[in-house]
Amino acid sequence: ASENDFERPVPAAQRGLKANENQRLPLLEAQSHARIGELCFQLERGADAVHHLGAALPVFERLGARTDAIGIRWWIVLANLQRGEVDEAQRWAESVTDVHVEPKVGTMGYDVGAQAELSLARGDIDGGLRQWRQVIDLLNSAGGETSAGVPLLFDPWQVEARVVALAAHAQHGKVELVADLPNALEERLMNLLASRIVNPPPYLMEFQLGGSMLMALALADLAAAQRSSDEPAIRAAVRLIALAERFGYVRNFQPTMASGRIRAMVT
Repeated sequence: ASENDFERPVPAAQRGLKANENQRLPLLEAQSHARIGELCFQLERGADAVHHLGAALPVFERLGARTDAIGIRWWIVLANLQRGEVDEAQRWAESVTDVHVEPKVGTMGYDVGAQAELSLARGDIDGGLRQWRQVIDLLNSAGGETSAGVPLLFDPWQVEARVVALAAHAQHGKVELVADLPNALEERLMNLLASRIVNPPPYLMEFQLGGSMLMALALADLAAAQRSSDEPAIRAAVRLIALAERFGYVRNFQPTMASGRIRAMVT
């Protein structure tokens, strides 16, 4: 997956799952299910993600791994949104919103982001965009310089939240409400391209990180070009979107980051 290939890791993870099933080691089995579910997000196989995450959840809950269990519940919310099951996503969200876990920099505002996509999926555009701005405010207030050993500038959630927030505002013609985000993401992207991370952890996918930032910036450019009917700028933005697709981009938060939705914007 670090090489931006999400097809090949799935069979490998499935083989690992089968091996763990034979060993009768519930935690390893649950971790394998969670990993397959995570990979399914990027392949936009929401139903498969729900299946594997649902298999992992009871084990984490039985072991008292509260933070992991809550994270998986929010993933199930997003997986249901990905497959268009908005009511089911809402049901899962309601089952976890009253549970408090001390937020970490690497996940701060993740629940609000999921709620924002729920709002957008239900047609509450102003509410969903407001919730994404709330996420950015939370992250901007976070202290520290690193998260899980990665510079905060390149922390996957710090980047993803800003990407989805900008993409959502661009899709709904409201980029002016997050006017500082394009420059902030462009700066992060230039930093990533100019200074590759030394010995990055396995979970850090630099190609996808860069592609995600490029996608959000291209969507903002496209929105501005369409508003002014600037055909050369529209064509340039479309080429950037195609380049971002080649790099790969995060697709966890839908409807905003759904590939079909983005492609429909350029046809």
